[in-house]
Amino acid sequence: YKGTIYPVKTIKDALDYHFSSKNEFYPEILREYDRMRDVSKEKKMQTVEVMKIRTLIALMLADGKIERDEKDFIKVLVNDLNMDDDTKRNLEIEVNEANPQKQPKVNLNLIDEDSKMELVISLVSLSMRDHNINNSEIIYIKNITTQLGIEQSGITEMLTTGMDANGTIFLAVQQLRTYVKGKIEKKRKEETLSTLLGLSAFGILVLVALIYFFFFV
Repeated sequence: YKGTIYPVKTIKDALDYHFSSKNEFYPEILREYDRMRDVSKEKKMQTVEVMKIRTLIALMLADGKIERDEKDFIKVLVNDLNMDDDTKRNLEIEVNEANPQKQPKVNLNLIDEDSKMELVISLVSLSMRDHNINNSEIIYIKNITTQLGIEQSGITEMLTTGMDANGTIFLAVQQLRTYVKGKIEKKRKEETLSTLLGLSAFGILVLVALIYFFFFV
């Protein structure tokens, strides 16, 4: 049944109907079914995460310009995803090669209920990273919340005033912004240190070459 177009549960029902627990191969069949179910669940989760990242990329492109802070923000979220390195690498490529003339393919129907609010909080956090929200970003986020079927009152208040009535969205956004900002600052410090070390090593090599040239040539 590998590669079948039928849902995994349908396959399980068919197995239960055609095989009895007395069949010597039935335990092995059930183990394979469980394995397939886990794989199916993992693939669905990965698809949801990919759609969320692409939605963030689309928000980054909403105002027609791309800033480094926006890319770094999304890359932090990509790096934190619980998925294989190849998928992460491909998503980072999508972030780096993002172009306002080419919008990413986003299918919000693939976003499950548990991930909807999480996505909206990520969108608001990205748009508010520098306390300067572009009107095109507000329109985009409102459009996304409408498609996801999420109550907009708190979201709209957050986008326009920086606060929401009950504070829950505000708190979640603040926590995410603080977390991502810390990650970005740490990575940039590491990159600066690496560059300085590289320059230092190069300087030492140049000095050694000069000493050799003046004293031994």
